Amino acid sequence: AADKGGKKAVEQSYLPPEASGWSGCGVSVQAGLVNADADFGAPINIGVNGQSAGVGAYCDRLWDRFLLGIFTDYSWFLGDLHSGVVGADNSITAGGRAGFLLNSSVLAYGLVEWIRGDFGSNHVNGVKVGGGLEARLLNAPVFLAVEYQKATYSNVMGSTADVNADEVMVRLRYKFAIGQ
Repeated sequence: AADKGGKKAVEQSYLPPEASGWSGCGVSVQAGLVNADADFGAPINIGVNGQSAGVGAYCDRLWDRFLLGIFTDYSWFLGDLHSGVVGADNSITAGGRAGFLLNSSVLAYGLVEWIRGDFGSNHVNGVKVGGGLEARLLNAPVFLAVEYQKATYSNVMGSTADVNADEVMVRLRYKFAIGQ
């Protein structure tokens, strides 16, 4: 810290102006690969693979290098997840994320979500946890994220079955800057 008139100036962390585009609300599209494990109790345990595709809306707020956000997503399940033993049709989620800017264009974050999955005529609540990396593309309001999520559902299809799913997702976001 430099001495200015007998007072020491306090150094502050500084992010370049282009980092300011992280605050705002927006829309997203996403696609993922899912590996689900349906546990019907010993000795019946069935694994299926499939895909997901979806849309979402979100709002983020950046303070210095720390970001907090809320979001909601709607996803459709494809492949064996939809037509197989698990019979998942779609899901809706609501959640939050917290992250740290590694530099002005890359964010590392963790997330937690409530999820409601539709399994045929049954609706099942669950929870997702995960994390990811998100990059701002070309200093534009467009962001690309790669995420890992772990979903857990209990008592699927009105039984004692539990479903655990691992998902790797790619998400493209468009953000409308607010107050920038």
